[in-house]
Amino acid sequence: MDGKDKRTVYLLGTTSLINDASSEAIYAILPYYVNDPTLVGVYGGLFNGLGNALKVFFGYYSDRLGKRKPLIILGYFLSALSKTLMAIVSVALLPVLILIDRLGKGIRDSPRDAILGVLKERGVAFGIHRAMDTTGALLGTLLAYFMLQWLGGDYRIAMLIAGLLGFLTLVPLAFLPSYETEKVKKNLVDSLEHMSSGVKHFLLPATLFGFAFISPMLFISGSKDELAYTSILLYALYNVFYAVFAYYLGKRSDSFGRKRVIVIGGVSAALSFALMYVAAKYASTILYALAFSFYGVGMGAFLPAAFAYVGDMAREKGTAMGAFQTVFGLAVLVSSSIFGYLLANFGSLIFLGYAVVPILAVLLV
Repeated sequence: MDGKDKRTVYLLGTTSLINDASSEAIYAILPYYVNDPTLVGVYGGLFNGLGNALKVFFGYYSDRLGKRKPLIILGYFLSALSKTLMAIVSVALLPVLILIDRLGKGIRDSPRDAILGVLKERGVAFGIHRAMDTTGALLGTLLAYFMLQWLGGDYRIAMLIAGLLGFLTLVPLAFLPSYETEKVKKNLVDSLEHMSSGVKHFLLPATLFGFAFISPMLFISGSKDELAYTSILLYALYNVFYAVFAYYLGKRSDSFGRKRVIVIGGVSAALSFALMYVAAKYASTILYALAFSFYGVGMGAFLPAAFAYVGDMAREKGTAMGAFQTVFGLAVLVSSSIFGYLLANFGSLIFLGYAVVPILAVLLV
């Protein structure tokens, strides 16, 4: 990568690192704060899925506007504000603030990914970005663990500190190049109709992979009765594996092939579900750790390769990135909500049954 590309990747990566440190600290605390697998599934689905579901609109709008940076700044600001308010308002308003936070994510992510999608070495760029993003998630998870230990389980103060951290995301963005593009004049329907066939064909397997990748918050819910706050540390382990493999496999997808890396992601996810069931059956911390780790490999393999694949195929990259993330996000929202209900009513057995879904996604690819 040349100097400008490298600076762009690391500025966007630093912003995502700070944001994920803030978000994932809250994300790790919520299963304890809410303490209901059904609600955790819904909230986790909203966290993981709703922001993605909005991305097609703002990805298209960034193409139409011809500017990426203003939308990126607005999105990160809304997220920081809503996460801070989560610690202040009543629990009844929590879904509203999650919606605002995810609106911020929907506004910022497609324009950001469209910038990364025009860089020369896309696999490397997305891999570095995902690795920094997930490094932030690791730091946020560790922050949550130590805050809860230090604060004696005071969830509101811990969430307030995590929310305020989110405002630091605005600092690196002040130095980001603008990356203005030629304005797209077609309406959204025309833009979607004229997406490249490669992107359109990828939307069906992307949807099935969305059903396969449930919210990691449910892994915490599935293990916290046995492990207490140790589940947060295992979630940190998940983020370590996600960060390492996002970079390594994102980079390898440039030469090894996007499809092969995506298949690795699906197989790893299936194995993680099976391990979660066995871990619960035998109350084994080691098996829980393996389950979290393989899920990190699965997510780290799939997402950078999928983003890079869409970048390879797309002409109007904001719209294409948004379309991919919309179908993927809606599927995650639905799957996490259903999974949370099933986990509340049937226990860990649902993990074993769900292992078939990533395998079906792999076969479709």
